[in-house]
Amino acid sequence: MNYYHQQLPRHQRTEYIMRLLYDSYASNLKHANPDVFAALALKIERILLRSFPNDVDIPPQVLEAQMRHVIERILFSKETVALQPNNYTVDELLYEV
Repeated sequence: MNYYHQQLPRHQRTEYIMRLLYDSYASNLKHANPDVFAALALKIERILLRSFPNDVDIPPQVLEAQMRHVIERILFSKETVALQPNNYTVDELLYEV
């Protein structure tokens, strides 16, 4: 059976995520330390476990789709937080002192 269509046990997910990240970004980040990809893969793995707790053994295609979904949510949340107005204005801060 092709590796791409096999089920990925949980202990192999981080390795697969790291390989996907490295393959996607190695050309842009030539001088990046491999530990950066390992740390990012571990963080993404934790987010995936919290977001999809029932998905233990899944095929790589599903893992890639879940990764895209999580990363899109992270990027979208950064945009929406940046656009939210502050609760305080400069005048309010000056008068409180």
